[in-house]
Amino acid sequence: MDKYLLYILLLLPIVSWADSIDVTAMSYNIRMNTPTDGINAWPKRKEWVVDVITQSGAGIIGLQEVTPEQKKYLARAMKGYGNYGVGRDNGSNKGEHCLILYKQDKYTLLDSGTIWLSKTPDIPGSKDWDASITRIASWVKLQHKTTGREFFFFNTHFDHKGQEARYQSMLLLKSKIKDMAVGLPVIVVGDFNFRPDSKPYAEISNALADYVLFDSFTIAQQKDGELTCCGFDASNKNCSRIDYVLVNNAFKVITYKVISESRNGNYPSDHLPVVCKLRF
Repeated sequence: MDKYLLYILLLLPIVSWADSIDVTAMSYNIRMNTPTDGINAWPKRKEWVVDVITQSGAGIIGLQEVTPEQKKYLARAMKGYGNYGVGRDNGSNKGEHCLILYKQDKYTLLDSGTIWLSKTPDIPGSKDWDASITRIASWVKLQHKTTGREFFFFNTHFDHKGQEARYQSMLLLKSKIKDMAVGLPVIVVGDFNFRPDSKPYAEISNALADYVLFDSFTIAQQKDGELTCCGFDASNKNCSRIDYVLVNNAFKVITYKVISESRNGNYPSDHLPVVCKLRF
């Protein structure tokens, strides 16, 4: 009896390890396609952006400020990745997308959708509070092909001017996640346009709220970099942290990394990508 009990106990850590899944997730504001960026305009850096994404090893990516022509290019250039995203103006192809990419050899897309960050979240093009423009959160429900495990991935871009809009958007997003992702692991990435000392940031992990998320930077076992919004100039030291990878309590954050590669004194976007290795 003791011999068999010892055998079972020795197997337990192996079973636990085998059941765990590692997910490498990225958040990256790639900067819209606008000619006014001059030497940093999209046509001059689009191949570099693709290189940064593919070389990161991320299997699930949330991109912000993606215009329709950028989405078309990325869909062609990102071989082996499926994608989901709609234009925020009409729920089709008009306006910026919060584009989601995922490796098709690892994940199966089960469901997808978009939430408008407004009092009428199901109405395309809607905006409320003091938001300056329409804002959205797109999401996918994915299944890990090897294990069959399911999880949600949300990608969002909050308003850059409206303080109340950012706070209300955080409340709305958490409420939607609570209703949609019952009992499932959740990853939320995006350009939230708020800093860690702000009111909406405090709401992320508000212990008194109905649903709690965690900032991957604060709970990561290993960290490499922190600040994400620097502009194109790599010599700029006046940076801030407004891009986040958030998780619910199903995940452990193994690593948090900000990719700060530059060429000829410039970054490939005015934001730096965040890549996290997550385990559930």
